[in-house]
Amino acid sequence: NTLHNYLCEKDSEASSIISESFRGDIVVNKYVPTTRLGEKSDINQPSAQLLTKVPHEHSLIQTHFWMLTLDLPPSPLYKDEKNKSVLPQVPLASLLKKFDGVTPVEEPISGVKKIYKILKPPKYLTFAIKRFQKNNFFTEKNPSIITYPLKNLDLHEMIGLGPVENASEEEKAKGWKYDLLANIIHDGKQKQG
Repeated sequence: NTLHNYLCEKDSEASSIISESFRGDIVVNKYVPTTRLGEKSDINQPSAQLLTKVPHEHSLIQTHFWMLTLDLPPSPLYKDEKNKSVLPQVPLASLLKKFDGVTPVEEPISGVKKIYKILKPPKYLTFAIKRFQKNNFFTEKNPSIITYPLKNLDLHEMIGLGPVENASEEEKAKGWKYDLLANIIHDGKQKQG
């Protein structure tokens, strides 16, 4: 963002090589519960019932994104039969369900639910995978292994829109297929890696 602002002389809506390469468009549906303090709330209901049974305020925001933040599921607390830690393998497709336009993502403290949908993918897609979780005592690193294709990642299909080959010509022109160009990993503990 800083490099883009520098190239565009602080005009964030102007176009630069950075925005043409890395900026996509996303729409965010935000549902804020309006239940007053002390009232019983059914905020933990399935998403299909969320819109009809829980009082909420709704807002729709269309905005740009530079990278997609992916949330890992919690790592398991158990060990395998040989008493060794289990390293779960998580497919990238399951992490991308967050952006399918259907799956709600809840903020744990506020109870706000958001539904994300990618409108226009960028030319180069960047992911940030949240591996570190803070609890009351310390910060944990989630060691899960993410599995993903090296070539022809079909983002259109992974976010639940079906194979891009079956999409309209307008959708095909947006460029939903990606090849892995780089992978940056964090090795070690939070402050030492």
